[in-house]
Amino acid sequence: MLFIILVFAAFAIPITVIDIKTYRIPNILNYLCAIGLLVLRIIQEQNIPWVYMACGIGASLFLFAVSKIKGGMGLGDVKYAFSVGLLCGFPGTVLALLVSSIIGIVWSLIKKQQRMPFAPCLAIGALLACLLGCVLSG
Repeated sequence: MLFIILVFAAFAIPITVIDIKTYRIPNILNYLCAIGLLVLRIIQEQNIPWVYMACGIGASLFLFAVSKIKGGMGLGDVKYAFSVGLLCGFPGTVLALLVSSIIGIVWSLIKKQQRMPFAPCLAIGALLACLLGCVLSG
């Protein structure tokens, strides 16, 4: 599990920096992160990790709906949520999205900006959810 977290973190750093600077997440980073995590999950599970894929799809669909209803969230964040689901599984993805949302709310209240990058919030939320999961599972 530690290696999978490190791979996610290795992608999270450039994704976060780029999103903060440009408010965009390059597709190539999103796709490479998702493919890398999926391959590692397949190796770890010795078959197709349906639960992780379902969490990734669910997280992406949730953020896609939010982006269409409220606006302001880019599709890069929606694609990045798929990687969060592949990393965290269930119920970690739910916790990651909750923590990400709280971080995003606090960030927007402090910065008082119209636009804000959400990828850093997703990355922090996912990593905290994984760490909490590791602590609770021993």
